[in-house]
Amino acid sequence: MKRVRLVLIALILVAVSCAGDRQNGSAESVTDQVYTCPMHPEIESDQPGNCPKCNMKLVLKQGTENSDLEYLLQPTNEFVVSEINTTTLVRQKVKYLIRVDGSINYDLQEIHAVTSRVSGRVEKLYVYAEFEPVKKGQKLVEIYSEELVTEQENYIFLLTSDAENTNLIHAAEKRLELLGMDHDQLAKLKENKTSIASVVIKSPYTGHLHSTVQNATTGNEMNTTMSALPTTEKNNAAAWLREGAYVSKGENLFSIYSTRKVWAILNIPAAYLGEIKTGIPVKIWFSAGETDTVYASINYVEPVVNESGNTLRARVYLTNPDDQFKIGSLLNAELDLGEKEGYFVPETAVVSLGNKQAVFIKQDHIFVSRIVHTGMKRDGLVEIISGISEGEKIAVNAQMMVDSESFIKIPVENKE
Repeated sequence: MKRVRLVLIALILVAVSCAGDRQNGSAESVTDQVYTCPMHPEIESDQPGNCPKCNMKLVLKQGTENSDLEYLLQPTNEFVVSEINTTTLVRQKVKYLIRVDGSINYDLQEIHAVTSRVSGRVEKLYVYAEFEPVKKGQKLVEIYSEELVTEQENYIFLLTSDAENTNLIHAAEKRLELLGMDHDQLAKLKENKTSIASVVIKSPYTGHLHSTVQNATTGNEMNTTMSALPTTEKNNAAAWLREGAYVSKGENLFSIYSTRKVWAILNIPAAYLGEIKTGIPVKIWFSAGETDTVYASINYVEPVVNESGNTLRARVYLTNPDDQFKIGSLLNAELDLGEKEGYFVPETAVVSLGNKQAVFIKQDHIFVSRIVHTGMKRDGLVEIISGISEGEKIAVNAQMMVDSESFIKIPVENKE
C-alpha cells in the first residue's frame, strides 16, 4: 500500500513539471515575438508599429517553419512583399477619345504639271529656285522652236495669199495655240505678219515651283543624266532646266504645288483599324502652336497600313486660303469615337516595360507581376483589355513596387 502511494506521488510531480515547462515555453514564445520591415529586414522591434525608414507597417517576423517562409524565398525580381493599397477592375462607360499625331501635306489634287508643247532650246529662264512662289500668268521659260517658226510661216503665207480661206486660217491658228501661243501673240503675229522666234510658257496656276526636269542637256548631249549634276545644283531649278538646254515636246518642265487646299495626314495605330471611318469628328492642334485649334472630320481612310504594319493613315481635307497651314508642320489630333464601356484601373496601377505593360496582382502576402493588354486612357484611368480577372486585387501604385536598381522579370507562364 505504501509503495502504491509513492508511485502516485511520483506521477503527480512529473505531470506538474511538464505543465510548467509548457507554460514557460508559451511565455518564451510570446516574449520572443519580433516585428520587422518587409523592405528593410534589418529593422526589428518587439512591438508593432511603422518602419522608421519607409513608414511601412511592420510585420510579425515568422518562425523557421518552411511553410511560413516559402513566399519570402521566391525570386526577388518576380515577387514583391508589400502592404501597399490595392484596387480592382471597375466597369464603367467613358468618352472614347484617341490621340494621334500627324503632319500637313500637299493635296495631290492641287499639284499641276507645266509641260512643253514644242521641242526646242531654252532661250531664257524666268524662275530659278525650288519652292519659288509663282502666280497664274507669270512667265516661267522661253523656248525657241523650229517647229513653231515653221507653223507661223505657214500661217503668214495663208494670210497673205489666201486670206478668204477662213477654214484653213482657223485651222492654222488652232495649231499655233496647241503649240503654246496665246491670243495676244496670235493677234500680234496676224497684225505684223512677222514670225516670233520663241514661245513663252506661262504658269497656268498659282502655287510653289518644283522642277521636274531630270535630263536637261546642252547641245546634242541628250544622254546626260541628272546624276552628273553637283548636289548643290540639284536643289536649284535653273541647274535642272538651264538656258541652252534642249527639251522635248510633251516634256514635264515644272510642277506647281498649290497650297490653297492641304491634307492633314493622321497616323492611327492599326489596332483601331475597325473603328476608324469617314465622318468621325477630329480636333487638330499644332505642336508649334502656329495656328488655332481646328475642328473638322475625317474625309478619307486609306485602305492599307504602312509597311511595318503599325499604322494606317486617315486624311482630313483643310482649306488654306491664307497659307496658315505650313507644309510639313507636325500636328496632334483627337478623334471622338463616342462612348465606350469597359474595365478600367488607375493609370498608376500599370507600369510600362517598353512595348509591354504590367500590373502587380496580390496573392496572399505577396504581389506577383503580370503582363496586361491595355486600351484607351482617359481622365487618369486606363482600359484593361485582358490580363486581369474581375475581383483580382492589384497594387494601386505599381511604381512603388519597383526599385531603381531592379527590373521586373515576368514569370514564364505570364509571357506571351
